[in-house]
Amino acid sequence: MVTTIQVSRQVAERLKAVSPSTTYDGIISSLLDATRGVRKKLLVFATSVPAASTATVERQVPFDGFLKDVWFFFPTGPAGLVDVRILLKARTAFEQVIPEERDTFVALEDAVFPLTGLAEPVNTRQMIRVEWVNRDGLNAHRVPVYIVVAESV
Repeated sequence: MVTTIQVSRQVAERLKAVSPSTTYDGIISSLLDATRGVRKKLLVFATSVPAASTATVERQVPFDGFLKDVWFFFPTGPAGLVDVRILLKARTAFEQVIPEERDTFVALEDAVFPLTGLAEPVNTRQMIRVEWVNRDGLNAHRVPVYIVVAESV
């Protein structure tokens, strides 16, 4: 069985830069190797954020486990003007988990920013939210975020 994941050309080029002689399947598989033999799920959060606006994407935690790995894929273009953060719904409100410091964001240019070996507990009653703030007043931008939820650390 084949599952297709759509990524932008810029993300594909960044993935290929990680390991030029490896296939895309091989690169993504190697990113998931840390959780081999454990039930895991790759959640892709991606949306085009219009100029001077915000966007939010939420996904249900697929099973009880841990946020294990997170990758931010910043393409060429945003020039540090697109802020991204990750929140988890705890009971009735969302709480920021990445970056750890409240009300801060990650904002880079032409970079893959991996956070691996995390052990943030999650359960199926929770939602994961990714928020983007585009401070570029002229252009829309897309900064995909990949999150791996694993059954154990």
